[in-house]
Amino acid sequence: MKPTSRTPAKKPPGAVTRRAMVKLEDRGVKAIRSGHPWVYRNAILNEDLVLKQGEVVPLHEIDGRFIATGIYAADGAIAFRIMSQEDNITPDDSWLRTLASRALARREILRGEDTNAIRLVNGEADNLPGLTVTRFGDWLLAIQYLEGMDHLTEVVVEQLQKELGLKGAYKQNRLRPSGSPDMQRIPPSRRLIGEEAPLEIEVMEGGIRHLVDITAPMGVGFFPDYREGRKLVRQIAPGRRALNLFSYTGAFGLAALAGGATEVVNVDSSQKANTKAFQNAQLNDFSADRFHTVTNDIFRALNEMVVRGERFDLAIVDPPSFSKGKGGTWSSSRDYTTLVKLLLRLMEPASYILFTSNMAKLAIEEFERSIALGSGTRTISIIQRVASPFDYPELPGFPEGSYLKSLLTRVE
Repeated sequence: MKPTSRTPAKKPPGAVTRRAMVKLEDRGVKAIRSGHPWVYRNAILNEDLVLKQGEVVPLHEIDGRFIATGIYAADGAIAFRIMSQEDNITPDDSWLRTLASRALARREILRGEDTNAIRLVNGEADNLPGLTVTRFGDWLLAIQYLEGMDHLTEVVVEQLQKELGLKGAYKQNRLRPSGSPDMQRIPPSRRLIGEEAPLEIEVMEGGIRHLVDITAPMGVGFFPDYREGRKLVRQIAPGRRALNLFSYTGAFGLAALAGGATEVVNVDSSQKANTKAFQNAQLNDFSADRFHTVTNDIFRALNEMVVRGERFDLAIVDPPSFSKGKGGTWSSSRDYTTLVKLLLRLMEPASYILFTSNMAKLAIEEFERSIALGSGTRTISIIQRVASPFDYPELPGFPEGSYLKSLLTRVE
């Protein structure tokens, strides 16, 4: 008797192949439980993990117990970024809209104020890793840091736009680490939904007006995350002559003038940035004889001021992590101490300096040490460690998400 041939049963149309349960080693589980939202690839137990880039899946302990829901990245050391530790969720569009609404509710206190440049989604801290969404006036700008998130981004942005009643939204992909050479080739933002934005949008912070371009590939021209620092500058500015180093489009200088500074000198190596700074000053009806721009290498400009015997009693130091221009290169980790030494030769006794750094890899201890090493015989006291504004929340147990460091100091 011949053996009966057996044909495998066909799956019904639309049937979904059940994926293997993603399991993590104990160290990965402990990291999540302690608040860290990244799962490194070497913490995954599955040897043959087959997932699509940007796929949202549940993660489990070795015994199969649920631990979190994460979004998958096919390349790089980080395999999953955690979106939630809530059990029994369905990661569909309805859930994404809920996350967007929750993020917006956290910023409720800013509604109705004279500020309309606000971070609405701040990555991991808003359960939406790999995505930031910032309001600039009547438009939103979404920046996507992971591939495979296009649909997620669209759902979140549409929900925010719907709730706020804004004119439209733009999106930009930044799929390489900020500061890498490839960042120079990032394309401009593209319109995602709604109306096309004008080349320049007017935004407000504390009643001060600024012009931004949300289509620009390397920055719109204004950084809302420095809001608390600008508030402090405005408070201590009355009657002081201010020096704004690495001034970009002049936001700190405008804050100083709005607070009552007698004069502001803005120094930046970019003529284009200085032109925009002057336009912003005109937009706010600030007198041209109180708002000056200097296009020069920072060290060269400071040395020339020392020779002229100039003096200041308020300064802002807001350098990029790294930059390259005609005057040479700047590196925060290498040049901050040298800058402090030179700057102190221009500062009056009982003056104030706001030092900042947005270099994520620079620890706060190193940052403070670089300032101390440059102090020489002058006494520099830290008056306040300036926090990020509340629309830039951070997660406890996630130091990688805390990049901005600002110190208000007094110089004797």
